[in-house]
Amino acid sequence: MKGKISRALNLDTSYKYFQIRNGVLLLTLPPNFGSAVGNEVSLHLRAKMAEAVDTGIDKVVFDLSALRTADISLIKLGLEFMQLCSELSLKQRMIGSQAVSAECKKYEETKDWSFVGSFEEALAVFGGKELAAA
Repeated sequence: MKGKISRALNLDTSYKYFQIRNGVLLLTLPPNFGSAVGNEVSLHLRAKMAEAVDTGIDKVVFDLSALRTADISLIKLGLEFMQLCSELSLKQRMIGSQAVSAECKKYEETKDWSFVGSFEEALAVFGGKELAAA
């Protein structure tokens, strides 16, 4: 309902999901992620990523760490995210739990998705450093 009202009033709710941190665009999904949140994020995804590129940002992190499962809404959003990263020549990393990573390995479209454990680890990988496994 909140999403419908926000759209009707043309309110920008993207701040809940997108932020610039350490020179990287960070897209964070909340624990209550579902199709409504997926639609809301998708609505802003292209514009926010293009805006980041226009300001000189060339890296983006997709944080799924609050999620426990990967449903079809997440898969669709992830595929859209990957496609836009490719189109806009953005380096990307995904943060996710072991459970989400394992679930993504089950599907042909997502089996090659690679996950890191934290934002700091994503930054290290962008910097060409691999963190030692814990």
